[in-house]
Amino acid sequence: MDKLLETHNLSRLNHEERENLNKPAISLEIKSVIKNPTKKKCPGPHGFSAKFYQMYKEELLPILLKLFKKIKKRLLSNSFYGGSSILILKSSREQW
Repeated sequence: MDKLLETHNLSRLNHEERENLNKPAISLEIKSVIKNPTKKKCPGPHGFSAKFYQMYKEELLPILLKLFKKIKKRLLSNSFYGGSSILILKSSREQW
């Protein structure tokens, strides 16, 4: 990894940018993301769509805040650190 990083001239975050990224997530930010989801995104492996989050945002908000606090404190189980890729077949009519 060190060799890879040495070969690229990557910019570094300044102090203000680091502070901004490290500040606690607040409910208004979470509500904003739920209200305006990224377009053309499929549900993840959990199967929850943006519509699901929008429909249950009031119930989900306290749960998401608690989760983000645990992420900040690094108190998550090992299963949260894994990833998976899922191939989603497109019809022949859809263009990339």
